[in-house]
Amino acid sequence: MKKFIFLIFFSVLLISCQKKENIIMESASGPGEIVLTEAEYLIDAKVISDTEYLIICKGYPKPGLTNSVQIEGTAKDAALIYAQITAKKRLKNIDGTKGTIREFEFNGEFGIVNYVIEADNIKSYIK
Repeated sequence: MKKFIFLIFFSVLLISCQKKENIIMESASGPGEIVLTEAEYLIDAKVISDTEYLIICKGYPKPGLTNSVQIEGTAKDAALIYAQITAKKRLKNIDGTKGTIREFEFNGEFGIVNYVIEADNIKSYIK
């Protein structure tokens, strides 16, 4: 009986944790939130060689920050998270956190990260 109750609880937990299409990032400085769809944060994702997959994503800084280092850093973190999520969505059997940031640019409003995932025969991992 305990196993049955555990299975029901576990099933309900899994259903409630299903991923959403939008990614919500809450601001640490206030009640506001930034909601971006993939179309808004993903600039490009493509194979660039036999061993490399490039993901280019946009990220915005946390609202309310005044320190320029923190503003740029949180934009970079957001763009990196979006790139890792994109890798998880588009590449099977690849750890999206094992990539490399090749380039990062910040224009004062948002940051853009070029994130590269490397694996032999990368095309075989595309979903």
